Amino acid sequence: MSLPQGAWRIDPERSQVAFRVRHLGISSVRGRFTRFEGSLEVGTEALRVEGSVEVASVDTGDRKRDDFLRSAEFFDAERHPRLVFTCSSPAPTRGDRHEVEGELTIGTVARPLALLTAWEGPDGDGRLGARARGELRRGDYGLRFPSVGGYGDALVGEKVMIRIDASAVRAGPVE
Repeated sequence: MSLPQGAWRIDPERSQVAFRVRHLGISSVRGRFTRFEGSLEVGTEALRVEGSVEVASVDTGDRKRDDFLRSAEFFDAERHPRLVFTCSSPAPTRGDRHEVEGELTIGTVARPLALLTAWEGPDGDGRLGARARGELRRGDYGLRFPSVGGYGDALVGEKVMIRIDASAVRAGPVE
């Protein structure tokens, strides 16, 4: 499948940006961002992707943990309200899987991030689907947990798994 050319915008009502990280080495904490936006521009030669999430919308199902994640000790939502991903890569030429290589900025740190993406559609309603998976090392972004009984950072896994399930609608043609 080749992606249909044009501009697309992510429909947040039918999409999700989620993450998972190991906790205590025996379980995982799952979370999501409830407010986000994104766009795709598919041309004959290039694919451009831009997306961001509002840090204040983090939801792990635990208010105390979410407040910590928003705090100046972790994401610092007041000074850095958004996590931003941007990429410009060659357009997928065939198949429904494509590695999208871009840059994720958390706070003041920007690092490369690769997302393995599977594309679907467009469907009968003209929607384009994308499922993206990737992982980052939180320490690369300076994201640390305070010491609790001398353990802190060791209680939470270093790898953060990212999962994006997106439904996009046409925003216009590529010029």
